[in-house]
Amino acid sequence: MKNSNNDLEKNKALDIILKSETPDNITTYKSAKKIRVIDLIAVVVISLGCIGIAFGISAIFKNKVLFEELTLLFGLLSLGLWFIVGYLTNRENAQMYNDHRRRYNWAINESNGEKKRLRKKLILIALLLVIAALIIYFTY
Repeated sequence: MKNSNNDLEKNKALDIILKSETPDNITTYKSAKKIRVIDLIAVVVISLGCIGIAFGISAIFKNKVLFEELTLLFGLLSLGLWFIVGYLTNRENAQMYNDHRRRYNWAINESNGEKKRLRKKLILIALLLVIAALIIYFTY
């Protein structure tokens, strides 16, 4: 009897969630996934910070090759974080679609839009750092 009561409470909570997922979430999703100017500034600042850290470490050890390798390492780390965020997002969406009560509701909400924006920022950071590593390799 206790188990059925618990299931009933879970179903009521799920019904509340389902009612909140409407097509109106499309506008919040679209606005949440857009890259803003502040995001681009943050991408450039983070990239320059990583390049500065790599330069500082290479200057301490007086090794020019280390500068390029660390810049590339930071870019690959950003790319790895991009894969991890994508994997976690896909796992959450798979759990939603595997629930037969929520299968046909949209996965378009504000949190998924924010995750998509985070993934865009991470791939831009990775791209800038890899390009910087290539420039360093051919010129430094």
